Amino acid sequence: MPRLINPVGWLVSEQSPESGEAVPLLSLENGKGNRLMISPVDRCLVRVVHSGPDVHDTTLGLKDRDGIRWEKRRASWSVEADKHAKRATLRCSELHPGKGSLRLEVGFSHSVVIRWFWDNEAGEPAGEPFLVDFKTAYSYDARTGRMNHLVCRDSYVPLSEHATSANNAHPADSRTREYAYGLGETKGPMMKRGKRYIIEGRDSLGADPEETDPLYKLCPFYTVYNRHLGQWYGLYYNTLSPSVFDFGGEHDFSTGDFRSFSVEHGPLDYYMLLGDGDSPGPSLPGIVSQLARLVTPHSSGPAGDGKDLWQASPTLPPLSQFGYLASSLTLSERHDAQEAVLDYVRETRKHGFAIDSMHLSSGYCQDAKTGHRNYFTWDREKYPDPAAMGKALESDLNCQVIINVKPWLLEAHPLYERTASAGAFMRAAPDARPMTKGAMPQDEDRCTRLPSENARTIHWSAQMGETAKGSYFDYSSAQGCKEWQQLMQEGVLDQDITGVWIDNNEFGTLVDDDEELKGDIDLWSLPLLPPEINGSREVGERGTTISQRFGWGRGPISVGAIGRGVLTMGMARATYEALCREQPNVRPVVVTRSFVPGMQAFAHGSWSGDNSTSWLSLKWSTKMTLSIGLSCGPGLYGHDIGGFAGAHSPSPELFVRWCQQSLWHTRFTIHSWKKVSTTLWMYPEAMSTLHGIIEHRYRLIPMLYSLYVCHYHRKGWPVLKPLLWHHSSDQVCLTQDEQFLVGSHVLVAPVTTFEARSVTFHLPSLVDGEETPACWFDVQSGRWIKPAHPQGQELTLGAPLDVLPTLVRAGGLIVLGPPCRSHAREHLRDAEHPRHVQLFSHPNGHSRGTFTLIEDDGTSNEATGYGRFTQLKIHFKDRDAGAVEVGVDVENAGYCGTWRFSFELPKGDGRNILPLVRAEDKGQQNIEGQEIIVAVQ
Repeated sequence: MPRLINPVGWLVSEQSPESGEAVPLLSLENGKGNRLMISPVDRCLVRVVHSGPDVHDTTLGLKDRDGIRWEKRRASWSVEADKHAKRATLRCSELHPGKGSLRLEVGFSHSVVIRWFWDNEAGEPAGEPFLVDFKTAYSYDARTGRMNHLVCRDSYVPLSEHATSANNAHPADSRTREYAYGLGETKGPMMKRGKRYIIEGRDSLGADPEETDPLYKLCPFYTVYNRHLGQWYGLYYNTLSPSVFDFGGEHDFSTGDFRSFSVEHGPLDYYMLLGDGDSPGPSLPGIVSQLARLVTPHSSGPAGDGKDLWQASPTLPPLSQFGYLASSLTLSERHDAQEAVLDYVRETRKHGFAIDSMHLSSGYCQDAKTGHRNYFTWDREKYPDPAAMGKALESDLNCQVIINVKPWLLEAHPLYERTASAGAFMRAAPDARPMTKGAMPQDEDRCTRLPSENARTIHWSAQMGETAKGSYFDYSSAQGCKEWQQLMQEGVLDQDITGVWIDNNEFGTLVDDDEELKGDIDLWSLPLLPPEINGSREVGERGTTISQRFGWGRGPISVGAIGRGVLTMGMARATYEALCREQPNVRPVVVTRSFVPGMQAFAHGSWSGDNSTSWLSLKWSTKMTLSIGLSCGPGLYGHDIGGFAGAHSPSPELFVRWCQQSLWHTRFTIHSWKKVSTTLWMYPEAMSTLHGIIEHRYRLIPMLYSLYVCHYHRKGWPVLKPLLWHHSSDQVCLTQDEQFLVGSHVLVAPVTTFEARSVTFHLPSLVDGEETPACWFDVQSGRWIKPAHPQGQELTLGAPLDVLPTLVRAGGLIVLGPPCRSHAREHLRDAEHPRHVQLFSHPNGHSRGTFTLIEDDGTSNEATGYGRFTQLKIHFKDRDAGAVEVGVDVENAGYCGTWRFSFELPKGDGRNILPLVRAEDKGQQNIEGQEIIVAVQ
C-alpha cells in the first residue's frame, strides 16, 4: 500500500448555491472516501475542507467524518460546474464599487487544484491568480493519517550572487514576489520565507530565538503579501493538532516549487482570509481583524468595535498591568520569602521606581522536606501567613500579586487523592485501564491504582531536570474545572491574592495520544458570567462556537486529536471564570505562557517564555513581538527583561538596552532565575538611566492603554506594529523587523548590539494610501528629517547608553500622564487628570493629526459591561504659518471626571497653539491659557 496518496478521480457530489445555507457551496468526492468541500462564508472569507477516508479520520476521536459545523453564508455566491471538463467556478455575486470580488477556479480532472483570483470593482477578471494550489495540494499519508496542503510559491533558486540565508535576508532581493508573515511566536525573522516551522507547544527554556523550534505557543496562521500584484491574503488552518509549515526549507527539484502545511491528524480544514471588507481591497489590517473575529469566542459589548461592538475579550486588563511587573524565581524560594517579597516592593519604591505587580513564582509551594512543588499549598516556614502577605501587598502597598500555578498535581501532593477521587484528572488510555472492574491496572506506569483510572505522566517536581509522577487536570470536564477552581479558591483567592499566572500549560509531557478528555464543556464558549461583566447586553450565540468548527464541540476526545490545545484553552477559561465569579466587578488578571487562537478572551497577558540572558535573545525578541502581533496573539505581550535563564546576571549595558527595548511593549516585566535576582537598583551606575525609563513608561500608560483598547480590543491589531503595516509600498520595510511602530506614527529603533552607540536603519518616506512624502521628527536631536529619496533612506542615529532612538512622523501625537512614584492608579486620585500632549506638526507643511484617548476607572468591568468609559478625540491642524489649532472632542461620555490638557510643539517650533472648543461637544469644556479643561458629568 502506498504511503503518500494524491487523491484523484474526483466527481461533483453536491452544489448548494443558496445563500444562508450552512452547507458547502461545492462538494467533490472520489471512490476512495475522500471529500473536498468549499464553503464561502462571506465576500472575503472562504473555507476549504479535505476529509480523507473514514479509517484516517477516526484518529480524531470525533463522532463521524462529516461532523464539522459549517457557517451560514452571509453573502451571495454562484457556482458553475462543468462535470464533463471537470472544472468549476465559484464567484461572489456581490460587487462593491472600489472593492472588487473573489473568484475561485477549481480544476479536478486529475487531482484538485484551486486557483484564487481577486477581480476588480467592475467585475472584470484578474489577469493572474494570487494563489494556486500545487499539483499534489491535497495529498495525505495513508499510514499515519497526516494530511497536507501544498501551494505554489516563488522559485527557491537564488536571485543573485549576494543571496543570504533566510535569517539575514534584510532587505530581500527586489525581484522577490512573495513575503510571508505570521505563525505567532516562532523562531527567526518576522518574514518567514525560506524556513520550516513546527507549530506545537513546548517548554523551551533557554531557547535560541534564532533557531529553536518549536516554542511555547500555537498559531496555525500566516499571511502573504504578493508584491507583484500588490495583494494580501491570509490562510488560517483550523486545527490544534501539531503541524508543520514549510516556506522553502524543503527543496525538491523533481516536483517543483511549493509551500506546504501538514497536520498530524485530519481533516485538513483551512480558511482563506481577504479582510473584513473595510478597505478597497484585501489589506493586512483587515485580515488581522478578520482572523481575530474568526478565532475569538463570541464577545460583544459597549467598549467594542463600533460596527457590531465586537471585543477581543469580555473584560479589559486592569491599568496596573501596563506598569512595571516584577518577578523572581529565586526570591520566592528564599527561607524568608514572605518578608523578602514585601521588602522587594518597598525597596523598589524606596529607590524611586513605581511598581504595580509582583509575580510569585513556584517557590511558595515547595515541600520543606522533598522540595516538590505542590501547587495551591504553602511552605509555612517561608510564608508563615500568606493571607497577611496578600493583604499587605494588594491593599496596603497597592501591588497586585500574580501567583504561579501549573496544570497538574504530583502524586505526593497532599490533595492528590481527594482530587483524583473526584474525577478531576484526565483518563488513562483504554489499554492502560484495568481489564475488569476493580482489578489492578495492566500498565502501572500510565495509570494510577485509584478507581477513577487517572492518567499518569512525568512532571517537573523540584529543581531543574527533576521529575515525578502526577496527573493533569481535565479542563474539558465539569468536575475537573470544579476541583481546579476549588483549589484556586483555597490556595489563592482566600489568601487575598487576585492574579493568577498559568504556567507550563503546553501539556508537552502528554505522550500517550489515547489518553482521554471527557468533553463536558465547550471551551470556546464564554462562561455564564455575572451581570457586572455581561452588563445589560445579550450574551450572544453560545451554541455556535469555534470548537464546533473542529468537528468537536463537546464529547470525549483523545489527546492525539486536538487534546493538548484544548487543555491549554480550558485551563485559561477555568481560571478566568473563577476570578470573575469571586470578584465580578474587578478585572481578572490571568497571565499565560502557552497560547492558542482565541485564548485572549480569557488571558490578557503573556510573554515569550523562559528566555536567556544574552544579546542574541534581546536582538531577536523584537522580531518575535512583531510576528505574534501579526497573528492576533496576546494583547499584553513582552519578554523577561534581562533574561530568565543563564548562569550570569545581565551586564549593566545589556540590562539598560533591554529596558529601553521593552519601554514601549504593552507588557513590561523583569523576571529571572539567578542566584541574585535582577533588580532595577542592582547597578548604581545605571540608576539614573533606569529611573528615566520607568518614569517615562508610567507617563506613557494613558497612551498605551488607549492604543490597546482602540486597536487590539476592538480590532485585534497589535499595539506594536512592523513598519510594513503603514509602509508596505516600501520594499525595504517588508523585511524590516528590528524597529517597530507604536500605533501609527511613532517609530522606535532600539539598540540590541553590544557596545553599539548608534543605530542604523531604513527610514521610510512613502506612507500607504498617502501621496505626500513623510517627514520624521527625531526626538533626541530635535530636528525634522525628510528622507532624501522617495523610497526612503538609510539613517544613522546616535544612541548613547541613556538614549532610545525614537522618531515621530508628522501628524503624530504622544499623550503623557503625570509622573507616578508608586503605581499606575496613583494619578486617578487627582481631581483633574493632567494629560500633556506632544504635537508633531511639521513647521513647513500642512499637518493634521488625531489620537483617540480612552479614560475609565482602570479596575472595574463597567467599561465593557455598561459603557462607562470616556472617549476623547484629541486633534490638531495647522491654521497658518504662525499657529496650530488644537481641540478635544468628547465622543463617549460614560466615565465621569475632569481632564486638563496641555499642549506642546516640537523643540524649536515657535508657533502659537490655539485651543478650540466646539459648542456641540458632549462634555463641558473651557480654556485656560493654552490648556483645555474637559469635564464629563
